[in-house]
Formats: sequence, C-alpha cells, structure tokens
Amino acid sequence: MAKSSSLLEEEEVICRGPEDLILTSDGWIGQFSTHRYEGITQIFRMLHVRDITSIYFSKKTTLQKAFHLLLVSSLIVSTVLLFLIPISFGTDVFLNGFDIDRCQNVGTENWSCEQSSDSWLPFSFESTIFFTMILPILVAILSNSEKTDPKSVLIIQHKNGTMAQKQSGKGLWWIWGSSIAWLMFSSPSPGSGITTHLDVFFVGVLAILGYFILQYVKIEFSLDWNSNSPEINQVDLNSFHAELLAALELPDETGTTQQLVSVGNRLESELAEIRKRLDDQDTILTQIIPIYTDIFDVPTPWLGTAAIRLSTEMLLKHRLSQLLPGASKKHKSLRNYTDELRKHDNDLDSGTLGSIETIISLGNQAAHGRGSSKEDYISALQKFVEVVEWHLGNPTNEQG
Repeated sequence: MAKSSSLLEEEEVICRGPEDLILTSDGWIGQFSTHRYEGITQIFRMLHVRDITSIYFSKKTTLQKAFHLLLVSSLIVSTVLLFLIPISFGTDVFLNGFDIDRCQNVGTENWSCEQSSDSWLPFSFESTIFFTMILPILVAILSNSEKTDPKSVLIIQHKNGTMAQKQSGKGLWWIWGSSIAWLMFSSPSPGSGITTHLDVFFVGVLAILGYFILQYVKIEFSLDWNSNSPEINQVDLNSFHAELLAALELPDETGTTQQLVSVGNRLESELAEIRKRLDDQDTILTQIIPIYTDIFDVPTPWLGTAAIRLSTEMLLKHRLSQLLPGASKKHKSLRNYTDELRKHDNDLDSGTLGSIETIISLGNQAAHGRGSSKEDYISALQKFVEVVEWHLGNPTNEQG
C-alpha cells in the first residue's frame, strides 16, 4: 500500500487501475485530485464498496470477440513485420546500406536500388505498408462502436446506478508505434545502414539503461523525489477487479455476477441478541452517528469493524462536545478523544476504557489491512454496545 506526502496520515492506497481509478484501504474507489491546500485530502472519493450491490465483467458478443481477435492479430503481425523489414534485405545491407553503385537518383527523395527488391519477405512494399500501418488503424476505427468494441468492461452496480470501467488497450499500440520508429531509424538507404546510426542507437540504449538504474536506486534507498506522485501499484482491469473482490471478500469466479449481501443479513442469527440491545437506542444513535446503520449494512466484517471504530469515534466526539462545549472543533482520532475523556469525564471507568481499546485495536486492523474476521467483527460490536450503554447510562450535565 502506498504512503506519500500527497496522502493524509490515515490514508493508504491499495492500487491504481485503468483511467487512474484508485482503491483505498478504507474501501473507497476514487481518483487523485491535486490541489495546493494543506491538510485536505487529494483523493476524490466517488464510490464506497459498501454501496456496491453487484460486480461482474460484461459478456462479449461474437462480433466483439471477432474484432478483438482481428485487432490483436493485426497489431502483433504488423509489429513483427515492421521489425523484420530492415533486416529482410540481408545482413550486409542492414549494416551498411544499399550498394551505391547499384542505385539511381542517389541524394534525392526518388532514389531506387536494385537490392530493394531482394527482400526475403513474400510481400510487395506497398502491401506490407498497407498491412502494417493502415490495416490496424482501420480495424481500430471499425471496432470503436458499442457493438464492436472489444475492450473488457467491468460493471459495478451500486445503490444509485451503474459504473462501467473499460480495460485500457494501449500496451500493444505502444509496441506497434515503437516498431514504426524502429523502421524509420534502421531502414537501409544508399550507402547508409544501421552502423551509420550507431551513435544514436547507443545513446538510446544508455538512456534506457540510465532510467532503470535511477529507478533501482530510488527504490533501494527509498528516495521520494516526487512527493506528488506516490509509488502506487499500477494494475490492469483484471487485477483491479480482483482487488475489489478481495475488499468485498467475494470468490474470484470468472464469468459470474457477484451479488452482495449485507453482513447484518448474513449473520442475522448470531447478531440477534446484540441488535436487540441496540434496538431501543436506534433513534438516538442515528442522530449522534450518521453512519450508524453502516455497521450492519456493509457487505464484509472488515468494513463493519471499520464502521464500528468510526461510530465509536463519533460517539466519543459527541460526548466530549457536551462536556467541553468550547473545545476545538478540529477533527481528532478515536485515540485523541479517548485521551481527552480520561482527563475530563469522571464517569469513564476501566471497563469502558477496555472496550474502547479493543475497538481501536480491531478497527485499526480492519482499516489498514482488511484483516477482520467474523469473530473480530462480533467482538468489536459487543464492545461498541457496552460503550453505548455506558454513554446512555452516564449522561453528561447537558444530557441530564
């Protein structure tokens, strides 16, 4: 998980997917939105995984599969041919160029050489150019419609609509573009082959080598030269989908639609007694804690445990604001609120402190590692009930 000065202290990013979508450790799908304001998050949060109702890859039609095969095939074959064209005239021509004595109009744009017809590729120059340069572009244009688009689409259905994310297909295009650059650089001309351009070639090799050395040094010595660009694991759409499934604790079953069930419904019988203790306080708790219902509505134990931690933080913040009406409104952590209550709340007993400590420990584990079992969730929920009952059973002066 990435940590950087462009992230706030409590923020961590698991990975960055296509179109710069990021998945945070606390379950948000969003994007970076840089600004110059200190202390304010640079993550634009769009969708929390708790609001996802189903997730799946859209099925490709036969036509889309055909265009996918045609596009990939044309790019691969084109790339290979573009790399082979300069070599196809023979090693001597590739290294030293065409024999000037066998060329006409040397020094003009209309030069021609007898050896240019000696290529061992079984295609004419015109057909090769058509197949390697025009055909891939033509197929890409034809496959740009909704019916023929071959890109994989991840469909994320949530409470308020649908989020569709396409797979980026730029990898092969970059290789294809590199092969065109190779053709322009290494194609022989009268008296000029690859050896003529060795200085440029070696400079390019050294530049690439230098780049990888700098990256190695940066990683080896943990040098953060660009604080606005944290080292985040860049993944493709399939891996981003896998991370989402892991966050939602769903099995990775290819070709299926994954439906989500709330942890409250999944553990209904096991939570019955606990929920009964909270039922009478629902109205009060939802007023004090806006996210209270998330404790039971989220789809996984780790999200439920994280919601319990945040709910406890809001509850203690509310209690502290009643004890100290003039206190600073600056947001603090659950640990800070607990320490403040130690100083100012005479009703805070060791049992309640122990419950809060358990929630802090399990909540931190859930928020930063998604490592929260069903048993952890139930344990944290039991401790939350104890804190709620303590708060309501020991009203502050304002409550009284």
